[in-house]
Amino acid sequence: MPRWASSCSRVWLPALRFTSPQRRYSTVQRVNVTCASSGSISVHLHNVDQHHASHPLIIWIPPFPQEPGSSHSDPAALLPSWLQQFPTAVINYRWAGLRQRETGKGSESPDEAVPPSPLHWPAPLHDVMFGYSWIQKHLIPPDPIKRDIYICSSYLGASLAAGLALTESHSSEKTAVQGLINFNGIYNWTTFLPDHPINKPKPTKKGILSGTFRSVEPDENQSLFPLLRQQAPVLFNTPEHLFDPFASACFFFHSADLLVPTDFHTPAIPSSMTQAIDALSSSSSSQTKKMPGEFPPVPPIMEKPPRKGYLTFPPRQSSLVLPSTLLLHETTPPPAPRLKGKGKGRPKASLRFGGKYTGENNFDTQANELAAYMKRSINMFELKQRVKWDGEEEDDDGVSTDEAEQRVQVRDVGLLSSENLDAAFGPVGCGDDGEGGKVHGVKDGGDFGLTPLGQEIVAEWLEDRM
Repeated sequence: MPRWASSCSRVWLPALRFTSPQRRYSTVQRVNVTCASSGSISVHLHNVDQHHASHPLIIWIPPFPQEPGSSHSDPAALLPSWLQQFPTAVINYRWAGLRQRETGKGSESPDEAVPPSPLHWPAPLHDVMFGYSWIQKHLIPPDPIKRDIYICSSYLGASLAAGLALTESHSSEKTAVQGLINFNGIYNWTTFLPDHPINKPKPTKKGILSGTFRSVEPDENQSLFPLLRQQAPVLFNTPEHLFDPFASACFFFHSADLLVPTDFHTPAIPSSMTQAIDALSSSSSSQTKKMPGEFPPVPPIMEKPPRKGYLTFPPRQSSLVLPSTLLLHETTPPPAPRLKGKGKGRPKASLRFGGKYTGENNFDTQANELAAYMKRSINMFELKQRVKWDGEEEDDDGVSTDEAEQRVQVRDVGLLSSENLDAAFGPVGCGDDGEGGKVHGVKDGGDFGLTPLGQEIVAEWLEDRM
């Protein structure tokens, strides 16, 4: 019997096979993991005792945290049906601040109503790391056998999963991450800040654009992307946390190209119009009568945003190897705002005059941005180093094969229905929140919002590697 079995609750549940109509019974065990002085979390183990210790293990990081005080009589509801045939560990992290309301009925500034909490970022990261450390310690196979780990998640959990997978894929360890599957994740949270280049107007031949700018986003009634943007202030508490690479995985591969603002809504660098007004005010005040020996005020020096610089990741002397990665995303629905005029559909990536949007920002662009950085790292560092030492055949670009394209894949799973959006929150229940808003969720878990096409892609991807 495992050393931790005495502290587990065992429940017999039917496991669902994705590829076969046959049914079998599996065990679900609950383990309490202490997180130093920050309380504890639960880790649910599905089918772990029915497979050899060398069998690949899946870690499921739920898309959203459980609500405080919530409990579920059916532990299988915490795991997607398309993963219930595998040995899986579910890390139930805590993350305060998320308001699971129907999009469009919440406040545009939710941080005004939510007080600071010790469970804001980086608390969920610490929870996941404590859970992973427990898994590494207690589910490790005997020598000299190794065990591969595959991490799966979506939405908020996808940010945590990406940071964990990219930093725990050590080739020298017995138990290490070999693969990552994410659906509808955010990999650069700073794209929601007003100073990000995607939200900046492009200069034109006829002058500087005026107005408030924001990237093009999908309709909030057809995607959860706007909800995550709205909730960023209460999830991270301070803009500085958005620059953490464990939250924004793209920052493992490049430095930030914007300054850290004081809040989530005010630019760190004043606009050109604001700078001109300040200059005029400074000039007029300097022309007032001065006392003898008084010097005119020195105009403030406007700080420029830093230039983006590429980073070598994984580090050259590290045993880290970028894991095989499958980034799934929804088909981006058209945005709700419409441009004035005859044209219909999605606005162009940049608007010339009088527009409010300058670039697209959605789950598609987020996935492709991270994938591009990972492929660049594989081609520029890993494969070239392998060619140098192993003498493999190179192609015209100086790398051996299209391995980067095979290891890092981005797939579209189609448009999401309203049922997919509700199911994304998993087993949190569904009904009135007491304030006239609808709480997202389903009572019995299910597919966690992934379309049938997405489930087929995941099943094929796992079958090829497990």
